[in-house]
Amino acid sequence: MAGRFAVINVEPLESGRLIVANVYSNESGQLIDQIIRKFESYPQAVALLQEIGAEQAWTSDRELYGFLLQIVGIGAEYKHSDDTADTRRAIEQQADLLCEIFQIEALPPKKPLPKWRLYLITKLEELTIWLRKQ
Repeated sequence: MAGRFAVINVEPLESGRLIVANVYSNESGQLIDQIIRKFESYPQAVALLQEIGAEQAWTSDRELYGFLLQIVGIGAEYKHSDDTADTRRAIEQQADLLCEIFQIEALPPKKPLPKWRLYLITKLEELTIWLRKQ
């Protein structure tokens, strides 16, 4: 299982969170596995990396990065969320199915903003644009 690189994040999905790990081969750079598990703890995410034999890991999750820095044998790099966006895409593409599989409850829909607040936001944005031109 040597020679593996992983992009790993804890991603929110409705009322729950999932660990998403995309595993790549160091030699070819190709995606060789994708693991999605219900998030329980950060040590669980570290154990997942050890289970797959990852030598290097990228994450944009600060707390996970802090845990990875303490682990011998896994080189951790903190990256911008754009560099690890493939974990978020994995969740977005299969959101309904993942909610069903992991029994994640949907969040209640947000209430629409009142008209007065939308009007105020619009006027403040216009004022901001006008001030930047000055």
